[in-house]
Amino acid sequence: MSKPALSSLLALAVAVAACSKPHPKPPPSRGANESLEPALSAAEVQRIVKAVRAARGVALKREVNIEMLSKSEFRRELAKRLEGDAATHELSLDDAFLVGFDFVPPPAKRGELAPMAEVLAEQVAAFYDSEVDKVFVPRTEKATAKQAIMDRVILAHEIQHALQAQNFPRPSRERRSSDEELAQLALFEGDAMVAMGAFMGAELGAPVGRTLRRIRETVESVPRDALAHRAEDKVLARAIELARHRLSFPYEEGMFFVSDIYRAGGFPLVDAAFERPPRSTEQVLHPEKYLRD
Repeated sequence: MSKPALSSLLALAVAVAACSKPHPKPPPSRGANESLEPALSAAEVQRIVKAVRAARGVALKREVNIEMLSKSEFRRELAKRLEGDAATHELSLDDAFLVGFDFVPPPAKRGELAPMAEVLAEQVAAFYDSEVDKVFVPRTEKATAKQAIMDRVILAHEIQHALQAQNFPRPSRERRSSDEELAQLALFEGDAMVAMGAFMGAELGAPVGRTLRRIRETVESVPRDALAHRAEDKVLARAIELARHRLSFPYEEGMFFVSDIYRAGGFPLVDAAFERPPRSTEQVLHPEKYLRD
């Protein structure tokens, strides 16, 4: 199962990518009469698969299984995968040091925190399950033009996770520290973010380098806390700051890391990173150290 695609970060990426190419003067606003687009058709879904494959430059070795579900069906599938993440309000031994450094509120205040399972349930827009090799996406029957773009971008992100499973080795979890595990997750999620950017650039006729640069410049200019303060992200806003940062790290810092690798050697060098993934979050934050080692 892939980690959640942060909806606020994806929305920001969509908005920025749309600015990567000049647009003609928009038609007059339709207001309340704005037309709605139908749900993604099977043909459009397959077109997006091929577009992501081409934009990212990876092989399509087998069919990408995509299941479009109603919102209630999607929530049930997601709930199955979050059953083990129920909140207990008790800290594990691995988390004990967080209390000592005031990263976690005292027990009396801990009940105000959002359990991670609730945060994930709010933030997961779609997901790829590696165990069944399938992408699960909630179906939007009719959507505004903006939501239709979001649906395609989210699907592109998860399609890349399916393509990763076809093309790149998955690191063994044996003998990995939590820091190394987070660093390698950043590679996978960062690559999916970059593939999403490449897909958006191709859709808009903009070079991938320019699209990624615009996304990076804008994400860096937005305070991280702003990503958790949207009205739609009420549960995320109740998570501790460290949890919000850990949740966004694979997407935000991972995207920066993979973008830097891309600038250094294009997608062939990104592909090579899966054979030699980063060993620490320090390498993710400082790609020059990864490339030098």
